Amino acid sequence: GVTWDFRVPMRPGDTIRALIEVVETRDVKQPDHGLVGLTFIIVDETGKTLQEGSARLLMRRKQHEKARWGPVESTDSPDR
Repeated sequence: GVTWDFRVPMRPGDTIRALIEVVETRDVKQPDHGLVGLTFIIVDETGKTLQEGSARLLMRRKQHEKARWGPVESTDSPDR
């Protein structure tokens, strides 16, 4: 499940950052998966909360053989 609250509009040119916290981890029936609960807070350059929410995600416990982990290079491509 996902919940999200839009508190204040964001505008073009705003500098924002996301604060993400793991608040729950739980085993599930599949031994190679687990449930992760996250909270998100989006703040502007002054620290004002613009948006906040939470999500519960079913995640793999180990990296999939085809997954790439690590830094992602940014691109200006409109297809991204």
